[in-house]
Amino acid sequence: MNANATGPELDEQKGLANLVKGLFSMYRNPAAHEPRLHRTVTDEELLELLTTLSMVHRRLDGAHLTP
Repeated sequence: MNANATGPELDEQKGLANLVKGLFSMYRNPAAHEPRLHRTVTDEELLELLTTLSMVHRRLDGAHLTP
C-alpha cells in the first residue's frame, strides 16, 4: 500500500488490517459459534459489504513489496 517508512504509513496499514479482521469477524460462520441460524442479512447490508471488500481489494492490488 505504501512504503511503510513513516508512522502514518504504518498506521494506514494497521488500519486496513483491522478493517479486514473486523469484516471477517462479523461474517464468519456465525451458526457454528452462536445459534443464529435465522439471522437476516438485508440486500443493503450485502451491498455495503461488497463495496467495502472492493475497496480493500483495490488497495491490495496497488500494494508493492518492500525489502
